[in-house]
Amino acid sequence: MNRVAIFAEGQTEVIFLRNFLLRQFKSESIQIIFVKLNTYSKNTSSYQYQPPNPQICFLIIDVEGDGNILSGIKEREGNLFKQGYSKIIGLQDLYSSIHDKLFKGKINLAIADTLIKRRQEEVCKMTRPNLVKLFFAIMEIEAWILGMPEVLKKIDIKLTKTLIIKICGSNLENIDPQTKFYRPSAVLGKLFTVVGKNYNRPVAN
Repeated sequence: MNRVAIFAEGQTEVIFLRNFLLRQFKSESIQIIFVKLNTYSKNTSSYQYQPPNPQICFLIIDVEGDGNILSGIKEREGNLFKQGYSKIIGLQDLYSSIHDKLFKGKINLAIADTLIKRRQEEVCKMTRPNLVKLFFAIMEIEAWILGMPEVLKKIDIKLTKTLIIKICGSNLENIDPQTKFYRPSAVLGKLFTVVGKNYNRPVAN
């Protein structure tokens, strides 16, 4: 069985990953396991997914906070490869309270590129860098969700293109939410509020 470990910063990423994987792969072919980085104990929540005969195992490791992705991978990569994992993936937002001081309320792609390059340099120092891949949301992973308006409509049919344009001021099909919205989580929260739903993202560290 193929094994892939994915490091995620928190609950938003965990939910995103679970839904993405179940849509991307045949549900009967994958196993999804969640653990917390600090305790490394199996999370018995409903996020787990265990069919009878999976072909791929996705181990999703919740590092429970901004800035813990790289350190978490460094700490666990050796054991993961020994356990037969063939790939390690990290999902990371660039937004945090520390980065907010650098961005000063505006998206600065030059700073974003510098932050990404620094993290990639750290990956190159790992024992098997060719098997480790980081993916970055320019500010927050909610930008990826906003970039899939068809998913928003599945969340609530009232989230039509017309309503989204009214709330966001833009047609999400014609823009890149990663470079348009400084706090994509706030935009997603507004959309959810309009249709009577709640969306609360944990405060960044």
